[in-house]
Amino acid sequence: MTHQFSAFSSGDHSKPGECPPQSSGRRSCTRSCRSDSNCPNNKKCCSNGCGRYCTRSGPGKRSWKR
Repeated sequence: MTHQFSAFSSGDHSKPGECPPQSSGRRSCTRSCRSDSNCPNNKKCCSNGCGRYCTRSGPGKRSWKR
């Protein structure tokens, strides 16, 4: 018997939108989520370069102002 696993098999699904760009300032290495499914409403689980956190998403990469 062969088992096939997908990234979505554990209820882990990616929400629409893009994470904001990572800032170059001070970063928290706290991990408050592992995937978008851990975040409420339309928030996404995004990396800050060290940890992960739930934040609102933008419609696309170009929508974020630097």
